Amino acid sequence: MVRSAVVLSLAGLVLAAPAGAWWDERGRVDYDGIVRAELAKASIEDADVTSVAIEPYNEERRDTRVTTRVDGWVRLASCERGALVVSMAPDGRVIDVFTRGGCRVTGVAGY
Repeated sequence: MVRSAVVLSLAGLVLAAPAGAWWDERGRVDYDGIVRAELAKASIEDADVTSVAIEPYNEERRDTRVTTRVDGWVRLASCERGALVVSMAPDGRVIDVFTRGGCRVTGVAGY
């Protein structure tokens, strides 16, 4: 599998991380790795995964933006429509795993 990298430049310091890795106040959180672990728990083969998109959800609070959750959207070859979603707290704790649209996975709730 080819993995892209996210590059951040902070005051001249360049940091590189695998795509799907982000930083919170405690350090790096490997959301992509957490999503992959949840896929393994659901017995989903790597060959069935066509894409994984990590999307943080932010809220404006006073004068700052706060990440309230991070969702891993997984497109599966076995699903014509929809996706499997791994919803996580900013620190990487899994909140819920579910499917959306027409995607159905045995043992995973569908909404």
